[in-house]
Amino acid sequence: VKLDSANLGAHATDAQRSNLQQRTNALQRRIEHWIQIQTLYMPLVARLRSDADSSAGSNHEEVHAIDLWLPSKVLAASLQCDIELCKVEWRLREAQANDALSQLRQQLRLKSHLVNFKKEWITGQRANTRSQTIIKTVQAKIDAAADKYRAARSALSTLAVPLFKVDWDECFPMLRQEHIRFMTEGLDSTTQVSEGRRLLSTAWIWKANYRAHDSQSEQGSEELQDGRSS
Repeated sequence: VKLDSANLGAHATDAQRSNLQQRTNALQRRIEHWIQIQTLYMPLVARLRSDADSSAGSNHEEVHAIDLWLPSKVLAASLQCDIELCKVEWRLREAQANDALSQLRQQLRLKSHLVNFKKEWITGQRANTRSQTIIKTVQAKIDAAADKYRAARSALSTLAVPLFKVDWDECFPMLRQEHIRFMTEGLDSTTQVSEGRRLLSTAWIWKANYRAHDSQSEQGSEELQDGRSS
């Protein structure tokens, strides 16, 4: 919802706006239901949420920005939380981090494919504008995946202490901006590169186990093909 809201331009159709509003309303209802259930298991959160709402005053808060007050957030506020709930969030955050890395790699592969396709096949101002818009959309998804990974890793860092997790950061290293690049990005394509040098220059996000998905690249090619023919 957050990403779609940001990408909703001034020329969005009524159908697009209506669809986004329906999704926003559905998310709002799910969060309200979550808050009711959470109060039963984490009564302390009711006071924390009330204090946060009082501090925010009358400022409107986007539905995707509502704080869920998961155990990691409670611990970050120097408060105690049930260890079993911490374990549940740990599993959630592990899954989120892995999912974010998968999305990040997928979108980087797609962007690399689209950029190369644009260089070789796209001509004309209209087609170039269309293809550049598609690439910007992919870049927004790359940024969103990176933010998702960093948020999940931050929560894992907080949860690792009470759960006595050791060496967890070897599985989930710090994600810096220089790590967010395609496998061969930065290498001179005209120069013969040894396998060892290529491996050393590859960002860590590509060295983890993952399943490659080609459907995104195929979809992007079709979109750029439409842009070339239009």
